[in-house]
Amino acid sequence: MLTINNDFKPKSNTGFVFKNKFKKTDSQPDLKGDVYLDRELLELLLRESKDSVIKITLSAYIKKTKDADKYLSVYASKPYVKPFNSQFPQDKDDDIPF
Repeated sequence: MLTINNDFKPKSNTGFVFKNKFKKTDSQPDLKGDVYLDRELLELLLRESKDSVIKITLSAYIKKTKDADKYLSVYASKPYVKPFNSQFPQDKDDDIPF
């Protein structure tokens, strides 16, 4: 398991998820960890949100500790929004006869 000491400085918008070695019942999580979001991303998400629920995108990578224990390294980001294709006309009141 990753040991985090007092000198640990996480990279912005990253985190780690490990197997829950203390799991005793099915209602407890299989994996558990932390994500370290920076204020800039949080403020951006809050400004752009039009809802009470805020979506973020997580990318996860399977990694191994020095002891060969597997864990997930995660990266949080603003969700991708497909750009509007401006090749097609937006006006529905065009000259198409149907």
